[in-house]
Amino acid sequence: MEEKKGERDSRGFSLVEMMIALFILSVSILALLSLTLTSIQVNMRNDIRNTAIRLTNQTAEILLVQPIGNVVSGGLRPYDATNSALSPNFNQYPDPDPILRGSKQAYTVTWVVSNLTNDLSQITITVQYNYKGNQYTNSTVVYKHRAV
Repeated sequence: MEEKKGERDSRGFSLVEMMIALFILSVSILALLSLTLTSIQVNMRNDIRNTAIRLTNQTAEILLVQPIGNVVSGGLRPYDATNSALSPNFNQYPDPDPILRGSKQAYTVTWVVSNLTNDLSQITITVQYNYKGNQYTNSTVVYKHRAV
């Protein structure tokens, strides 16, 4: 079969078409890689924040089961052995240095007790942590009544 002048064989890709396809594919892969890295960073930040919330909740639960006279201001870091809310069962408190995704994350857990009346105390629990050079704080306020 004779080929006419100006006609070309259209059964395959030319080198230019292949290069354009590879460029588009490369740009798409780079965009997906960037999205994946951002997703990993956001998930890590959320894990760290969720752990701070969990530490706050666990500390509140432990302080609320103590007798009202034992609950005084203090914290898990630095540990105060004279604090009756901590002694003698310090090991029941959550670890302020949990391991998240293979590395330790340090948290500072403190609480301040304000006696509103003889039967009612306000406990402000604060959990602080650093992530990527920024300090974050999670706080909550709980109330403890002598009857509870």
